[in-house]
Amino acid sequence: MKNKIIVITIALIIGIGIFLNQQLKSEQKTALLETNNASENNSSTLDIELTVSELTEKKTLATHTEAELPFGVIYKRNLLKKELHELLNCHKSNSCPIDNSDPRASDLLLGQQITAKLNEYKALALENDYYDDETAAIVKKFITNSNGYVQESAIDLMSAMPPNSDNAQTLIKTLETSYDAKIMNQSMKELQRYPQLSSQVDKLYQKSLQTGSFYVAQEIAMNILPQLNTQNIEQYTEVANNLPQNSKRADALWSNINEFNLRQKGG
Repeated sequence: MKNKIIVITIALIIGIGIFLNQQLKSEQKTALLETNNASENNSSTLDIELTVSELTEKKTLATHTEAELPFGVIYKRNLLKKELHELLNCHKSNSCPIDNSDPRASDLLLGQQITAKLNEYKALALENDYYDDETAAIVKKFITNSNGYVQESAIDLMSAMPPNSDNAQTLIKTLETSYDAKIMNQSMKELQRYPQLSSQVDKLYQKSLQTGSFYVAQEIAMNILPQLNTQNIEQYTEVANNLPQNSKRADALWSNINEFNLRQKGG
């Protein structure tokens, strides 16, 4: 009799376990469907338009289809997209994080939260080697953000992806009015991956050297060497001649021009 009771008890425990597991799976699937629906409804704010010239480039983004990703990764990815969308549009829904300790504290807090989500998204993408057009759309939205930390995280995500010319052009346009030397330094490294945009990049650098903010111009002058080539060296030499001589930016630019010319001569 005692053995029968033990057997019945074990059977009940196993049955309850199976039931709870099925319930958990059902709830997870429901949550994933809700997240997917929310992502689809919000996709208009993150989507980028594909041009014919970029179709070939963007086909290389995804190394596999989203359906091939583990269930948990898809769920986390869609949840992050939903959270980024909500943070991006929090002013419309009056749902932005509040910090009354300082007039700018709430904006800084919002920037910190967006940065954290972008970093999570990047980590997930790197871990699963998965980048698609939605990832490119997220980059495009956030590299124009006025918060420097958000921009930095967006460029980090962009650097982890295969090259995307559309985003590179958006970055160039954003840098035209940037006062952040750190962002310029980070962007100069990223833009080296786009030799086909060299002419646009040269125009950006040459203009910034002459009329940009002090620290941005200095950053460009100090790090311009990888951008110099036989086609643009005369343009940069002309810019150097027009700068206030003995200024930090002029000295740095001349130093790199001289280094380039020396290397050309085999020195």
